[in-house]
Amino acid sequence: CGFVDPWAAAVCGLVAGVVYPLSSRALLVLGVDDPLDSSAVHLVNGVLGLLLLGLLGKPGHVALLTGGSCGGVFYSHAGWLQLGMQLLAITLTLAVGGGAALLLFCVLRRLNLLRIDQLTELAGIDNIDHGGPAYPEFNMQTLHGVGSSNGVVR
Repeated sequence: CGFVDPWAAAVCGLVAGVVYPLSSRALLVLGVDDPLDSSAVHLVNGVLGLLLLGLLGKPGHVALLTGGSCGGVFYSHAGWLQLGMQLLAITLTLAVGGGAALLLFCVLRRLNLLRIDQLTELAGIDNIDHGGPAYPEFNMQTLHGVGSSNGVVR
């Protein structure tokens, strides 16, 4: 991020490196269907990045890049304004993005387009749509431990 010093960028990266696996596991426990882990990567760490900017943003970098002079909380009392703006941005982004996604998913569900049928899912949608598997070396048997040694998929 262009608004923080290199040491602060390293801190952001270290914190995100700890938060990502924790949020990934939490989403699994909550039953969130996210096979690519995009919620843990983009949603959780995106919010984290915005919050950390409100804490670690350096006023000089902000002034150079935006013309404003407000930095993070760790640099000045005005940083509370910056942190408040970051929280507002998070809230508005979640409201608009979440609202649009909810509307889209509700329409798709109503039209019965949100999920494929169970038979197609088990057969593999690539087999149905493209006439063959996307990953021929992968099959459901290796997923359940058959054809593997010590539970490690080959």
